[in-house]
Amino acid sequence: MENYNKIDPVFKVRKLKKFFPLKKSIFDRVQLNVRANEDISFSIYRGETLGIVGESGCGKSTLGRVILQLYPPTSGSVEYFPNEVENFKYSYILQEFKKLPTYQGQAIKAYQKSQNLDSAILNLKKSIESIENHREPIDKNHTNLNKKINQLQHRSTEHKKNASRYLREASRTIGSLILEKNIIHISNLLLKAATLVDNPLTVLKLLSGKSVQGVSVEAMAIINEVLSYKGKETLPITERVQNKAYLDKLDSNREEGINLTRLNKEELRKLRKKIQIIFQDPYSSLDSRMSVGNIIAEAVIEHGLFKQGDPKLEEYILSIMKKCGLDSYMFHRYPHQFSGGQRQRIGIARALALQPEFIVADEAVSALDVSIQSQIINLLEDLKNENHLTYLFISHNLSVVKHISDRVGVMYLGNMVELGTTDQIFENPLHPYTKALLSANPSTEDIKQKKIILKGDIPSNIFPPSGCKFRTRCPLATEKCAKEEPEYREVENGHMVACHYYEKTKDIS
Repeated sequence: MENYNKIDPVFKVRKLKKFFPLKKSIFDRVQLNVRANEDISFSIYRGETLGIVGESGCGKSTLGRVILQLYPPTSGSVEYFPNEVENFKYSYILQEFKKLPTYQGQAIKAYQKSQNLDSAILNLKKSIESIENHREPIDKNHTNLNKKINQLQHRSTEHKKNASRYLREASRTIGSLILEKNIIHISNLLLKAATLVDNPLTVLKLLSGKSVQGVSVEAMAIINEVLSYKGKETLPITERVQNKAYLDKLDSNREEGINLTRLNKEELRKLRKKIQIIFQDPYSSLDSRMSVGNIIAEAVIEHGLFKQGDPKLEEYILSIMKKCGLDSYMFHRYPHQFSGGQRQRIGIARALALQPEFIVADEAVSALDVSIQSQIINLLEDLKNENHLTYLFISHNLSVVKHISDRVGVMYLGNMVELGTTDQIFENPLHPYTKALLSANPSTEDIKQKKIILKGDIPSNIFPPSGCKFRTRCPLATEKCAKEEPEYREVENGHMVACHYYEKTKDIS
């Protein structure tokens, strides 16, 4: 398929985590969490259908809801790039500009603390050397010094981590400029520039070197002055500051889109019409007390596309219903009068009525008969082409995902373990879990693949295994898999995988 633009993202998901805390009793010392999503990073490109697959409980539906901010994330970010940005002030961007001096000050303070601790460690090491050089016996004092060094080293490392954390937070808006000495002046300049443009996002784009139309000469002059400071008087806040790779990493952390995780309720509500969801259950997701027409019209009125009582409203709703294969006589009927397939069409019509550009289809066909599934899938594809939609399609049905998706992501126990084009995933799976899923997928082809039976049960996502979460069921697992979490990395063009021994996956049978 691949009818999408690979350089035009709609969403960038970075290090996304969603933990659900369990109820804690007075006897519990540690807070336990259900780790539904953990360190998930990927992009969704305009015009594509990204399929997400995995066993029940792997966190697929949670991921879709966190992206839409129906669940607030525990950490990480969801950056949204709408086709058209409404001209209102995103308060979080202005707040970030104001907080830049604070971020830098906190980073400097944490770094200086680590340096003081490192000096203390060096003095203690000299004391130990003195003891050893005088051939004095290893006594209790010697042991205590080593213990003290370990404690100080731990504290020093924590302070360095804090310094880096403050820098990363600030780099979301200005990249490595956070290291410049005159950060107060830079902060004031950015706030002034934000008053001269319709939307603070314009400032972020200009800082990233993006071309933006209609920007005043005065605003451009301010941005150019800000950019002129880069590299002039850099603060040595961290030991890695002179490392170009680290500076590049700060710059790559810069955001150009709308960080949904930082929006207030009103700002998020204004964007809701552009990002919609089709729920899994076509029965419980519809209000049984409302007619079809009212179900579809409710959000349309709420978001101001039409006013209540507008004679054109009913005409608009009927046109949406027709697109979704619903006849006009159904307008005044209630959900209980429809079949499962028809109810799902109502859910699709409700989402489509707000004229979104992105839709999460959460198991949109799983509750339907096989004969109806193909109709809904074809409907989704037709609507995508007609309305230039982008989909995140969540399903456990590999055949459906293969048919509708441009790219496929495979999840296991809250993590993304593989991501690639549909051809890459289905023809050359690199993760053992992906290959096991594919082997269990029913096929009508003459050549039948031998099923790979995974040993054991799915581990708890409260107490997941150390290292690689899949190692307890993986035929390739070694001691390394128990000790080291595999890096999620690109191993061929656009093909990501998290496995120490992905080259050996082809030999699994």
